[in-house]
Amino acid sequence: MSDVRTIRVFIASPGDLAVERAAFQQVLEELNAGFGDGLDIRFEPLGWEDTLAEEGMRTTRHRRPH
Repeated sequence: MSDVRTIRVFIASPGDLAVERAAFQQVLEELNAGFGDGLDIRFEPLGWEDTLAEEGMRTTRHRRPH
């Protein structure tokens, strides 16, 4: 079995498009179940809220003590 390559797909949309964002994530799940499995690729949805959380962790990690 080979390693699965993860491709992070950034979803940039206004907050009032929750239905569309959910539909996009469903499409990625369907791609993972069919196309992705066959090629050892996994699509991972990444929303702006995820990047903010990661950025906060990065900033905290690199902050110098006073």
